Amino acid sequence: MGTISRRSFVQQAGLLAGATALRAADAPADYTLEIATTKVDLSPKHSIRTTAYNGQVPGPLLRLREGRPVRIKVTNRSANPEIVHWHGLFLPSLHAP
Repeated sequence: MGTISRRSFVQQAGLLAGATALRAADAPADYTLEIATTKVDLSPKHSIRTTAYNGQVPGPLLRLREGRPVRIKVTNRSANPEIVHWHGLFLPSLHAP
């Protein structure tokens, strides 16, 4: 079995990591959320219009593994701007230095 220098190992590991990152950028989302307005019947004579996620009120529970990056595609089909509050998720700032 041959030997490999530390420098060669680090270079090859860097190439592998870069190739993996490029594939991840093109990968489809792990989850998709579609925001839309829906009607909910509270009783036979009373209904309301509210916001649903993937047709559900409340929206679906997303179970994620700590430390694992995730891609979530969000499509807003409602007539209003919407904000999703991601409980417990660290989101990098778009305006970070």
